[in-house]
Amino acid sequence: MAADRSAPVFAMAASLAHTAGWTPFGVAEMGGSDGSFVADQGTPTLDGLGPVAFDQCSSRETVEIATIIPRTALLAGLITQAGAVTTAGPPKRLGS
Repeated sequence: MAADRSAPVFAMAASLAHTAGWTPFGVAEMGGSDGSFVADQGTPTLDGLGPVAFDQCSSRETVEIATIIPRTALLAGLITQAGAVTTAGPPKRLGS
């Protein structure tokens, strides 16, 4: 999916993050995250909203504890703002 499809959602996330005192960065990558499935359907998608982690998917995986609350607050803010701008009506079904 072209990055421009997700640009408005990223701008929303960046605005919320700046309010909290930190700066997110965008990275366009090919990969196999769950976000790839919805992005493939043309849905604006942000991935990597969880806490900062190292050595993912290994027995040495660790999480940077200090990033849990700010990342959770960002996700809550995104949900709140997205809900405020969503038009009424049933959700669109994937593939329709």
